[in-house]
Amino acid sequence: MNTQFIEQLANNQRKISEAWLAIANQNFALGEKLTNITLEMLRGNMERFAQQSQALVTQKDPQAAWQEVQKFVTSNVEELVNQQRQVAELLKQHRNELSKVAEEQINAINKEIAELLDNLAKSAPAGSEVAINAAKSALAATSAAYENIQKAFQQVNEIVEANLSAAANAATKAVSTAAQTAQKAQPAAGAKKSA
Repeated sequence: MNTQFIEQLANNQRKISEAWLAIANQNFALGEKLTNITLEMLRGNMERFAQQSQALVTQKDPQAAWQEVQKFVTSNVEELVNQQRQVAELLKQHRNELSKVAEEQINAINKEIAELLDNLAKSAPAGSEVAINAAKSALAATSAAYENIQKAFQQVNEIVEANLSAAANAATKAVSTAAQTAQKAQPAAGAKKSA
């Protein structure tokens, strides 16, 4: 067997191992970031809950207490939506990094395989051109299929992100609208009691 071929296979294997290691490191970094974000969110939520509880307990007027509750619900939903956006953005960055590593590795391997096929063609016996051309065609087809899968994956990601953003905006708007409606209705109910 050709020593150049064996060296290229070993080199490809090394590059694949390095790519897997890079992906593993990125996954560990993502886990660390998600853990930190989760802890920060929990700390912030507990502090906000303590402040909101204290503000609610000090209210003597039921209407003022009701307004505090509405304000708390609105701010908590807004904070939850903000936290969801933070996590979604982190996951998007992670997907992009993984996609970049995978694309670089696949392009490098495809280039080396194409070079290997060219080198084999130079030293191959007569009549083997058909097999080498078939291998080159298979490599080209595989590359095209990978590009199509990447494009489809990107489109799905864009749709999911748009849907998450729309849902978050709708939730924020719905809570805000409900709070405004309840606030407008509250004075009217108080006026009926005093009449």
